[in-house]
Amino acid sequence: MHLFEMHLLFPILELLALAGTALSRVQEVHNVLELTGQKASREFSTDVANGKYTPPEEMDPQFWYKIADEEIAKRLALPQLNTDKAKNVIMFLGDGMPLATVTAARILKGQRQGKTGEESSLSFERFPYSGLSRTYCANAQVPDSACTATAYLCGVKTNIINIGVSAAVNFNNCTASQDPANRLTSIAEWSQDSGKSTGFVTTTTLTHASPSGAYAKTANRMWQCDTDVTKYGVDASTCIDMATQLVTQTPGKNFEVMFGGGMGKFLPKTVRDSHGKIGERSDGVNLLARWQALHAKGALVTNRKQLLSLNVSTATNIIGAFQSGLMDFHMDADASYQPTLSELTEVAIKKLSQNENGYFVFIEGGLIDYGNHYTQAGYALDEALEFEKAIELARNITDIKDTLIVVTADHGHAVSIAGYPGRGTPILGVNQHDTDINGVKYSVLNYAAGPNQYLDENGQRIPLDDILGPDDAIMPSYIAKEIGVHSGEDVGVWASGPQSHLFTGVMQQSTIPHLMAYASCVGSGKKVCDNGVMNYHKKADAKEEPTLAEMTRKAIEVVSKNEEGYFLFVEGGLIDYGNHYNSPTYSLDETLQFEQAVQEALGITVPEETLIVVTSDHAHPLTIAGYPGRGTPILGLNQNDADVNGIKYATLNYAVGTEQYLDEHGQRIDLSDKIGAEDFTHPSYIHGNIGVHAGEDVGIFATGPQSHLFSGMMQQSTIPHILAYALCVGDGPTICDNDED
Repeated sequence: MHLFEMHLLFPILELLALAGTALSRVQEVHNVLELTGQKASREFSTDVANGKYTPPEEMDPQFWYKIADEEIAKRLALPQLNTDKAKNVIMFLGDGMPLATVTAARILKGQRQGKTGEESSLSFERFPYSGLSRTYCANAQVPDSACTATAYLCGVKTNIINIGVSAAVNFNNCTASQDPANRLTSIAEWSQDSGKSTGFVTTTTLTHASPSGAYAKTANRMWQCDTDVTKYGVDASTCIDMATQLVTQTPGKNFEVMFGGGMGKFLPKTVRDSHGKIGERSDGVNLLARWQALHAKGALVTNRKQLLSLNVSTATNIIGAFQSGLMDFHMDADASYQPTLSELTEVAIKKLSQNENGYFVFIEGGLIDYGNHYTQAGYALDEALEFEKAIELARNITDIKDTLIVVTADHGHAVSIAGYPGRGTPILGVNQHDTDINGVKYSVLNYAAGPNQYLDENGQRIPLDDILGPDDAIMPSYIAKEIGVHSGEDVGVWASGPQSHLFTGVMQQSTIPHLMAYASCVGSGKKVCDNGVMNYHKKADAKEEPTLAEMTRKAIEVVSKNEEGYFLFVEGGLIDYGNHYNSPTYSLDETLQFEQAVQEALGITVPEETLIVVTSDHAHPLTIAGYPGRGTPILGLNQNDADVNGIKYATLNYAVGTEQYLDEHGQRIDLSDKIGAEDFTHPSYIHGNIGVHAGEDVGIFATGPQSHLFSGMMQQSTIPHILAYALCVGDGPTICDNDED
């Protein structure tokens, strides 16, 4: 789709101050003067002192890389629940989504369904693993979305306002931001370097702070186009704005999907965009035309109809610019014109999943933050619910076996669920079960700072029953400010898919991309692919990984060249892993692969001169239970017996494991529709983090010279001495001693 025709210049409107009602368009709220510690005013001085201290050691990116290595190593020291690699990584970011907002959104979801609400849950809260992320940035106790984006996408904490550069760069210092020593790379770039597709989705703008962490390197998050750079007293011809970086530089120019608002940052003031507004650029450059020239088969879409009718298979790259500025709140949006976050997510995944090497995509529910800044909790919570719908869709249309989904927030907001409201109290309403000292009931949700304190002429709180309730109501706050402020508490992390068990406990926010890189085997740090464990035979790429039988044949061919003979150790090591994960599907298949390797060895060696011994190191508490009939599927249900409640049980059961398959009353559930799936976790009696070893004796099987010695009961430690005896090596007695006699 080609771009625009020239139109007359529209007047540019200054930022509107937030009034007591919702604005028709979401307005920018981030004031860099306030964020850098300066007194906010209408006049901006380029002589800025940031007023905030950065510990010197934290200016070095390696400081944060080291912490990430330590935090990963700590997690890897624990029992590993799987060794799977994440082919795909989807990172969902709820901008400005504190745990209070998560809780309130959960309650609102339930109340919209006619329930009391508290018992409800969001889609990502059902993910199996969760943790907490520490959000402070290098020079700020409470962060903004720029330094946090640098942390969770680049793996390094930086100064407030900075994106993609280290804490050695001060606010508005273009020269320092262009020093290669201070410039960072993101997980998006690491993924591109590994041959993966990449992209991002946001409900803010394409050049907003959060998504920009994937591609931009800037000393001021507000340098979104050349006009913005000039406004902050910097030469736009030498300091490249973020929109230009996105279109012309690595990794931005390689993104296959870019969805959001902010069309104006890419167009000159002489061009009207698809939404009827004039562009913002002063340099006369049409970046969307330049993007089209770089991607001849790329597609530009600007509304819902164009997005949903697009054939993603024919477009090499897609850029979606769905508003001139920020996208509209879901509750205010024209549903026929502006796509939902779920729709954007689905198209992005469909496009990126065409790459056989996998993909990384960043998806942001960016307007949660704006709802909280406006202290209009109704908007914030509705955006959070749209966010959770997109996450549920993503989990449903991807394979949990190869797609890691990580959900988190960049920072909190100073909002609380106050008092002791009874179950089912409307979350957007008044707490009917408590009052202030004057007997006036107060709001369930309250902000520390914001535009409305709801006081009378004597400074006393007024009743809010006729004010609160509507979705666009402004919640009360204690400190009078034009907008609400961020907060500094930890935020949640939720994960599902390969290596999701690593996203537990408390972690530095800057460790998150390193964990994702570990799981997907990208970047320069530790990777699950480096742990030396091969894939299960059933999951292995036959073109890339040889079978155990193939390795055994090749090894024998090599060592048999020695005329003096050889000793060769061959292990079927993943039988153990399958049993640890309570997955006999894998452990039994690995056993069959092991058996084939033994057969291969028997077939290419001379029985009269080659001793082959087969044994095990230890057992697992796995049983074949009940009285199943002949031919009963070994991986299925015992069709010939049931428990006292008449529920059939699995033929194979473990003593300890992660799944007991019990209902809310502690009774076993019917597994008929679950058992048999390749990744089914078989039931166990004792709930543990992982299956355990067993202590019974293990078998020994032998053929060849002196194989008769491997009979009866023996200490495991005797085995190598019998091998040495037969091979005539070592310090002990050998068969060769008899020859000498």
